[in-house]
Amino acid sequence: MKSKRPQLIRSGWVLLCCILLGAVDVVAQQTVVLGSSSYDNRLFVPAPNPALIGPTNAQAESIAIFMGRVNKPSGGTISQVRMGFGQAVETRPFLKPKADLGGALIPDEPQLVSVAPDNIEPSTSAYWLASQSKLIATAPGLVTITWGGVTRQYLISALPAQTPMALYWSQTSSGGVGGPSVDVNASIGIQFLWNNAVPSGSLQIVQGKLSASKAALGTIVLLYTNKQSGAFVGTELVEVRSSDLEQSQNLITDVGTFLAPSLSVTNQGPVVYRKGLNEDAANRYIKTLSRPGDPVFDGKPFAFRPTTAQGQINVFWTRTGLAGMLWPYEMDSYTAQWPQDFAQKSMRLYLTEEQNGTVATTSPTVDLSPIPSVTIHYNDEIPDITIQGQGHSANVWMVGKLLHAANATGRILLHYENVSGLKTDGFLGFQLVEVVPNVPDSITTATIGSALVPDASFDDPLLPGKVTKGTQTPVPGPSYVYVHDVEGPMKGWIYPVRPAATKEIEVFWMRKGVQDIPWPYEMHRYGAAWPTDPQIFVRGHTPDALGALVDLPARLNAELKYQEPANTATLAGTTRLDASREGLILMKYSTGNPAGTTVGFK
Repeated sequence: MKSKRPQLIRSGWVLLCCILLGAVDVVAQQTVVLGSSSYDNRLFVPAPNPALIGPTNAQAESIAIFMGRVNKPSGGTISQVRMGFGQAVETRPFLKPKADLGGALIPDEPQLVSVAPDNIEPSTSAYWLASQSKLIATAPGLVTITWGGVTRQYLISALPAQTPMALYWSQTSSGGVGGPSVDVNASIGIQFLWNNAVPSGSLQIVQGKLSASKAALGTIVLLYTNKQSGAFVGTELVEVRSSDLEQSQNLITDVGTFLAPSLSVTNQGPVVYRKGLNEDAANRYIKTLSRPGDPVFDGKPFAFRPTTAQGQINVFWTRTGLAGMLWPYEMDSYTAQWPQDFAQKSMRLYLTEEQNGTVATTSPTVDLSPIPSVTIHYNDEIPDITIQGQGHSANVWMVGKLLHAANATGRILLHYENVSGLKTDGFLGFQLVEVVPNVPDSITTATIGSALVPDASFDDPLLPGKVTKGTQTPVPGPSYVYVHDVEGPMKGWIYPVRPAATKEIEVFWMRKGVQDIPWPYEMHRYGAAWPTDPQIFVRGHTPDALGALVDLPARLNAELKYQEPANTATLAGTTRLDASREGLILMKYSTGNPAGTTVGFK
């Protein structure tokens, strides 16, 4: 069946159909599928060179249309890389790929194997490797090879015979900084097997460094030989790529996370940086760990602040190829952002000072003394600004190992390291921190004698809160809170023990961060009031004896903690309670083994 000539449509959709029918035959190594077509194919001009064996039509008259993948057009023919569809539809054999690019091209006839050919056309499509007595496929497409009076035509697939190394243009198309050069092993001689994609002179070695110009874009086979002996070492397949920034993979990385390539390889080499590391402070978005001798963490890159545009972080990942040479294999541009779950991962630091760090707030500093080395990474939200005479950053700084904050609020990154010189376990972790104002997150009125609790909890058991208001002794009267300080499961529990306004008791509740460092996460102010349903005790004091005296078990170690009005009741020793007037009293019991580990109020 012949296909009809399609009309040229300049807008809208084009529907192109091709129906193929034909017989099946076998000639030499080729599967034959015959078809015919009549319309002129204008896809490739000029016609294939060399001319195809068989019919003399100037070029393929039609191609098979299918939903699949074809290789790059070569010699006027589209050839499917995995199956027969996609090759030119002509009244001649469809060719199955005989070899992958960079692989050995082995004739079907045994008498031709290991025999040097008399002619290869095009000459750039295959190479006779005399030392190994074999043909190497060096360019995809059709190749015609002649041995004496025997001529054969083969199709070379664009699929690589081995994993190719990559080489990026040494300059971008705009002349900017391009990809890294490759250091050539001094003992290796390299022969370039040029082809149309990587033409002669488009790669060069200068002072032991291999680089690519913009004239190259495609895959080439390199032959390695030993410079001293001339012995064949092997072949390396190299894909030359554009180094234009828009050709980078666009990846997303979180601040406080090590950068990683999309492709994981076992022979990973060092990272090469084009943007984001070596610029001035305004254009620096990544840093690297410096731990010489540490095989895991030395040199690892991480984003320490968010980027504002694509391309501000641009890196090349490398791997080791034949003869130990390092090749780039991936060019990535990263957008750095704060993690989506920042609120869950970050710790809080409340402003510890105000008025440019000269007046302390009630917020606690964070004690980082368990960490040998702490680095603060400033950013646009919390910049490193100094005030004359202070000797430290005005926004976030350390005094000894105590972390302070003033002036600026926002997000910041810390990283922890072990002592310098350790070659293992050197990196201890990243800590995301949110600096927030010294403003209470919650204000509630608690019940006298009941333990204070936060609105939210993270650790089990709950870490003790830090009381910043309420433990001082006001005039007149005792503290507003009792903090249990006996070792045991209730150490650090906080109880209001007298009526208080909501401004009188302030607690910063703590949670564990990286390396179990306690950080405040909730600033809570409490008032305190008597319960609405206290236990009734009818006083038994003589001469107006209205009720019995109360004898308390000695094991309770009872204590009169607070009473209102004063002198409402007395406690003889720790066992006999007596009351002389109406009022409210708070009793404290302490029991447990050892004594006092358990506490309660009534």
